[in-house]
Amino acid sequence: MKAGKRTLRALLVCAISLFSEIACYSQNPGPEWKLESNVAAENIYCVRVIDNRLYAGSNGRLSISNPDVGEWMTITVPGSNGDVEDLIKYNGKLFMASYGQGVLASDDGGITWQTMGDAGPFPVGFAQANGQLYVATGDRGALRLGGKGSQWQSFNEGLYDRIESAFDRLTSANGTLVGGVSANGAIALRGAGSQRWQVIYPSGRMSPGATTFDLLYAAGRIWAFTNQNVFVSGDQGVTWGRAGNGLPLGIDSKGLAAGDSVYAAINSKNGSSVIYRRPAASGNNDQWTPFDTLEKVYIHSMASFNGKLYVGTQRGLYSMLIRNAEPDTPENPGISVYPNPARTLVNVATPGADKGLFELYAPDGRCILTQRVYEKIMQLDVSKLPGGQYVYRFSGMEKGHASGKLLISN
Repeated sequence: MKAGKRTLRALLVCAISLFSEIACYSQNPGPEWKLESNVAAENIYCVRVIDNRLYAGSNGRLSISNPDVGEWMTITVPGSNGDVEDLIKYNGKLFMASYGQGVLASDDGGITWQTMGDAGPFPVGFAQANGQLYVATGDRGALRLGGKGSQWQSFNEGLYDRIESAFDRLTSANGTLVGGVSANGAIALRGAGSQRWQVIYPSGRMSPGATTFDLLYAAGRIWAFTNQNVFVSGDQGVTWGRAGNGLPLGIDSKGLAAGDSVYAAINSKNGSSVIYRRPAASGNNDQWTPFDTLEKVYIHSMASFNGKLYVGTQRGLYSMLIRNAEPDTPENPGISVYPNPARTLVNVATPGADKGLFELYAPDGRCILTQRVYEKIMQLDVSKLPGGQYVYRFSGMEKGHASGKLLISN
């Protein structure tokens, strides 16, 4: 089951990369994204922030940032040809989940690595709960690090078959272990002191083909990112609901909690990825709004570090400044889009004579209009657009960028 999903991911990434090469697509995936050129331009499966350093893991290699000088160093993991799926610090050591090899550990911040116990060749992620370290695997379920810190112990009571023992992700929510398992959209829960796992379905029933690709705990809630929707639970996984509106279906999704927001990266069938954002603490019915679109990339992982958003893709590691989602952002306080609400014509007024790119996103996240701005005031015809709440972005060449909401009342 797990190997099949990794094969599918590899085929999708290969197809996107091949299309990019045919189209001579060598530029960045968007105007505000910067390629971290000192990190290998290859699949970056894992991006993590640990001890004020940024770690980016690929196949058998680990790049580590030095925030003091803004440079990277790349470590080749000895004997490893596995994909770096996750990293975590526990009891002064770094632990690496290397899919295809096993669990490795480092005592010196990731410079040298050694195999850590027998967790099998397919670890996918770590979690800490109640002072102990756990690893989720694709073939052995969940394992707990033993008291001496050198051996992994089975932790699978309540998981009855091989399907429920094939984990995709693992996180900890206030002492409760939460795992996405390869069983029709199932979530496995194990609270502090519990003797068994409990398997539930966030959608309320079994969902053939549903897979949980990411899990996180933010604003006192558990967030499950699947290929069908994003689900959220505020009571340690007992009950679940959909985490708002405005997200399209994708082949998979990844999540990130940064500041007061939760981000969802939706990898689509057309070979592009759209990142959405919403407040972490607001109600379940709050709207996801488009944050940015990355053309011809597949997002494996995301992290926030020093005011930037980092995404690991099949083309390397990209970064951009995290901007405010509200209208008239400080980076470009003079942008004005009016009237709002609008029915027929919309005026886009930029500060001074700033030129740039104006983009309009539909409620489902699609970019439906891209227009170069060459004048101080530009008019757009929106009379044929259906009514709803849209999101606009302006990327100025001189005065920065701005974004906001536009209500069309047709």
